[in-house]
Amino acid sequence: MISIFNAFATEEKDLLGGTTRPLLVSVNTRNGYDKYVVKIFDNDGQFQHCPLANELYANQIASQFDIKVPEPALISFSDSFIKTLDPDVKKRVSKNNSQLYFGCKYYDGFSQYIPAKHRRTFDSGSIEMIFALDVLIRNVDRRIGKSNLLVNKGDYLAIDHELSLSTINKGFKDFGFDEWEFIHRLGSQRIHIFRPRLHRIGKAID
Repeated sequence: MISIFNAFATEEKDLLGGTTRPLLVSVNTRNGYDKYVVKIFDNDGQFQHCPLANELYANQIASQFDIKVPEPALISFSDSFIKTLDPDVKKRVSKNNSQLYFGCKYYDGFSQYIPAKHRRTFDSGSIEMIFALDVLIRNVDRRIGKSNLLVNKGDYLAIDHELSLSTINKGFKDFGFDEWEFIHRLGSQRIHIFRPRLHRIGKAID
């Protein structure tokens, strides 16, 4: 069951993120307060590809693969909390029809995965499993230059699955060859972060 927590304060910390510009907030949990990263998806995005549902479903599927992911939750913003937000954030919230936002537990000390720097974090079994997950959920966003993997001293967390699960409205057989570029097209900036390494492993086995 996904927990629902109430946000009561924002934390002063810059978070890496794309268009969602995530917030770091403090929430009340059954065990006291904790920090969660919260995404505010715009209404157009919600309508087009259901990012909140994608995040929740993909997080649960990844757990079934024994892939490490942050603990998810749904975060509620009260009127009094919204009044404390910066004007730009308040504006984004006012344009969002959702009463709940996707959040995941914040883990201090993690940084973005960089292949040349964190190569030893992932053995061949781990990268094969993560690649298999991303093919299954059609996650086109774990790519060169944007790993969506956090690492810390040999540990990792897989994050940001909002653009996955496009197969909800379209079956695998209905996607054209060019729509699987993240798997097969080496040299593309849209290629999966582990595709080159898996390619080298496969050639070594052959």
